Amino acid sequence: MKWFKKALVMLMAAVMMFCFPVHALAADGEESPASPDSVGLIEHYGATLSSGSKRVLLNASVTANAVMAKIGFKDIKIQQSASGTGSWSNYFEPSDQLAENKNKYSLSNFLVAVPGGYYYRVELTFYAKETGWFFPDTESITVTTNSVWVA
Repeated sequence: MKWFKKALVMLMAAVMMFCFPVHALAADGEESPASPDSVGLIEHYGATLSSGSKRVLLNASVTANAVMAKIGFKDIKIQQSASGTGSWSNYFEPSDQLAENKNKYSLSNFLVAVPGGYYYRVELTFYAKETGWFFPDTESITVTTNSVWVA
């Protein structure tokens, strides 16, 4: 009976090791450690905003460490301000821009027509959801771009 209890304990320990993986976090090579809610799906990301005649152009890209079920940009908000230093309001919210079964996605010169005489910036969330049937991880990183003046 003693050997049965030992075997049962070993079996339960093995099941728990495989069913409950542990994510270890390490410093990302800079001064600050990785975010505690980071799962490491997104490797590189960036976004910039430029202006044209009565328009703004968004360039953004996100790269994951493997092929993702979904990857791209969510909760995109084109924000407007008269001063450029505060009182930002949401001017336009385009639909989410997501791709499926890719490890990289980008927007090149994503055009939004805007009235002149204001400063504009974009707030967006970089998003990645891994493939898998049982509890796939997701990662979201929200950033705000530089602000630009539209004459």
